[in-house]
Amino acid sequence: MEKLSSSLEDYLETIYNEVQKNGFAKVTDISKILNVKKASVTGALNSLTAKKLINYSPYSAITLTAQEKSWQKKSSNAMKLWLIFSQNSSIFLRKKPL
Repeated sequence: MEKLSSSLEDYLETIYNEVQKNGFAKVTDISKILNVKKASVTGALNSLTAKKLINYSPYSAITLTAQEKSWQKKSSNAMKLWLIFSQNSSIFLRKKPL
């Protein structure tokens, strides 16, 4: 998958969170969460649709494509591992033994 801009990543993360919570996302909700205009959301949705990351058409619910669901699951697992490591890394990085 090609690299996304940080802005598109923010939109995608918001969509992912909304889909996890509600089963779908809406332009209005994304606009409120990210504090941006609906036109900006629509532009981002069109970009994400062109990249085949979301299912979107005007005035309908927004969902993730199968490809994006798979990527998010892998990303989520990697994030969990990173959090576990980062929380426990101080044990390994100490200069003096315990």
